[in-house]
Parts: sequence; C-alpha cells; structure tokens
Amino acid sequence: MFKIISCCALSVFFLTGCITPRVMSSNPRSVVIEGANSSFNDGGQKLADEQCSRHGRYAIHRPDNIRDGRATFECIK
Repeated sequence: MFKIISCCALSVFFLTGCITPRVMSSNPRSVVIEGANSSFNDGGQKLADEQCSRHGRYAIHRPDNIRDGRATFECIK
C-alpha cells in the first residue's frame, strides 16, 4: 500500500512541478511566458513584470483561448 501511495505522490510531483515558467520572447511592448498553466500562476506574472520593468513598464496578462501553456503579457506605462 505504501508503494502505491509513494508512486502516486511522485507522479503528481513530476507532472505538476517540472514545468517552471520561463521567458520565451520579450520586447518593450510584450512578453510571452512558457510554462504558464491554464489557471495562470504568479511565477509567470513575476517574470513578465521583471521583463517589462526593464523598459519602465508593467505587465498586464492578455488571456487567449489557446491552451498551449503560454501566457502573453502586454507591457504598458
């Protein structure tokens, strides 16, 4: 029984924890973050804010209907 629980716990860990958000592309007007899930996570927002702040702007998430694990942010003043 313990082996089954351990295997399930490890599976959940690897399926949910392996994908960390990372910057796919960035310019002064927008940022695309890969590894953002459909429920949206703060890690993606933080990365986008860091990228936009380099240009004196802040990030606004622009949702879309495409489930590709990417989130697009607009950098606005």
